[in-house]
Amino acid sequence: MSLALAVVMCMTLAVSATATPATPQASEYGNLILYSEGQSSTVAQVKKSSRPLEIPASESKEAQRLVPQPISPDVNIRQIMGYPIVYCTEDNAVYYFDGIRSIAGWATSPQSASLRLTSNEIAILYNQVNSAGARLNDGKTYTIVGWRLLATVDLSADKPINVKWTPHGTCLSGQEEHTINIPYQNTTLTIDEMFLLPENNMNYYYVGCDGGFYFNYVGGGPGSAVLGVAIIANTDKA
Repeated sequence: MSLALAVVMCMTLAVSATATPATPQASEYGNLILYSEGQSSTVAQVKKSSRPLEIPASESKEAQRLVPQPISPDVNIRQIMGYPIVYCTEDNAVYYFDGIRSIAGWATSPQSASLRLTSNEIAILYNQVNSAGARLNDGKTYTIVGWRLLATVDLSADKPINVKWTPHGTCLSGQEEHTINIPYQNTTLTIDEMFLLPENNMNYYYVGCDGGFYFNYVGGGPGSAVLGVAIIANTDKA
């Protein structure tokens, strides 16, 4: 689906954020970031994460030179951030303000997790978008049409293979399954997806991705672990 068609389908359900004239001033809401048509909304990145071997103090130096113990396969959702995304009619383009967001993090990381927002919390974010659009003082109209979901996931396994996930129906990149190879035993994965508002966006709804982490055990057999990230909106209306 093209960006223009997808946004037009969503416009009647969106939230207006008109940029009215205002005194120019430094924005506390960050920069206006462009999401361009033809660009996939999926930006998945992997990087090696450090995981030092823990050895009891009583162990000798000879013991410290022994082969490390096998790494237990695991998926840990470290953080999920949600940004409102806006459509500019004059530019025929989608943007988000990188300083307007909500964040959820976990000390004991789950395999599946969600950023949960009440209708009041969403209203605060939308009001910030209104203010940020007005401060641009460019005479353009920015209409809230969806969410950017940015998730940070820690993965571990002795013999990792890949991660696969499928976005839900309103994702700008479509509903196709995405696959990314995992090259490191301890990996930090970033999942970045953009979603349009669903028809029932004044009621309880969620957007996100479901999938799994695939690996081989030390003994050679295949294994997998669930991975899921989401933004759940209007939790007070469930």
